[in-house]
Amino acid sequence: MEKAKQFGKIKYLIIFFTSLIILYLRRPDVLVNAQFWAEDGWAWYAEMHNLGIASLFHPMNGYFQTISRLTMLITLPFGIINAPLVSNLVSLIIRSFLVVFFFSKRFSSIPIYYRLVVSLFYLLIPNAEEVHGNITNIHWFLSIYLFLIIISDEIKSSWWKIHDFIVLIISGLSGPFIIFLLPTLIIKKYILYKGIKKFNFTHWDITFILIVMIQLIAILSIDSSDRSVAPLQANFLLFCRIIVEKIILGTFLPTHDTYAFILESNVFVYLMMIVTFICLLLIAIKASWKFYSGFLFVVLMLSAALMRPMISLVDPQWPALLQPGAGERYFIITNLFFFSSILYGFYKLDEKIHCQYSTFIRSVIGILIGVIIYGSFSIAPLPNTNYRESIKTLYNTVPIGSEVKIPINPNGWYMTIIKK
Repeated sequence: MEKAKQFGKIKYLIIFFTSLIILYLRRPDVLVNAQFWAEDGWAWYAEMHNLGIASLFHPMNGYFQTISRLTMLITLPFGIINAPLVSNLVSLIIRSFLVVFFFSKRFSSIPIYYRLVVSLFYLLIPNAEEVHGNITNIHWFLSIYLFLIIISDEIKSSWWKIHDFIVLIISGLSGPFIIFLLPTLIIKKYILYKGIKKFNFTHWDITFILIVMIQLIAILSIDSSDRSVAPLQANFLLFCRIIVEKIILGTFLPTHDTYAFILESNVFVYLMMIVTFICLLLIAIKASWKFYSGFLFVVLMLSAALMRPMISLVDPQWPALLQPGAGERYFIITNLFFFSSILYGFYKLDEKIHCQYSTFIRSVIGILIGVIIYGSFSIAPLPNTNYRESIKTLYNTVPIGSEVKIPINPNGWYMTIIKK
């Protein structure tokens, strides 16, 4: 028994470090030449450096974003020059922990092969430039983590309960996603207790609802005038083009000008939408409540994102979404769900035909992963803003109390900090 436990720990360590290495290799500069990305420096670090712990309680864009601010609190002992390195490393660690959790016994009902494939896709997901290796967008992955906790098998272990509470609090207070996950929790309770009248709310459930209320109050009462007021310019054809480019094609291929011309054909766009709808419908017929709750989460989350996207401050938002690389964060969860849905379809087919064509099915899955690796493994490094040199020449040389502007990525962004 003791040897089995020790082997389990080693297994989880191997999974963790393998995931960490894969994420690092996709863009080595995330640690080798660590730099702040957007709000990482402009908001989270600057406010933590200038205001201290008080900034933890400041909402932004209408909701609390705790993980970003908490990470910057962790960076303070390491000094301003090493802050991006620590921040980026924390983001990779969080993403790697999610894989470890997915390989735990709480998902033992899913065959190991399919867990491996989903995990590989999660680590190698295309069009991840905007969300890779920064803390600003880690809350998208934390929402996936929280969703997995909800649908996972419950285990009566104190350590797992502590784990679930930590993820719930950090994820729930790091974006509005917990609001979209509330229906998933309700569906689970309904299925588990076979009706609303028999609901048994645990401390975890009550904490979940309280955090939902906190985020709702923040969204409804806090001024979000810092969001873009540019028009949406929404229409049905544009909606279909976004779905086809960002989800149907974007799940497997990098969004690039090389196939943008395909989307100019309205017939192709509508055909792809129809085929995808039919495939998802066929998969849904035999699916469990977990599939439906995942679909509902994705629909709610994507609807909210498309109603109030932050792509441009002046240009119409929906047309801007069709630019290569634009708004990648809004589709990370949908792409993961779409891939998992297709994989679930293969899994049910594999079960139905009693492994007669298992080798063929798994070969197809292997080819899909191969295409993703070939086209999307390497992520281009961020432009070098000479962050470390800027700290040495702009920050270290001025008197205490001076306001310093440090250039960060993307181009044109600055981090304004006070010399201490």
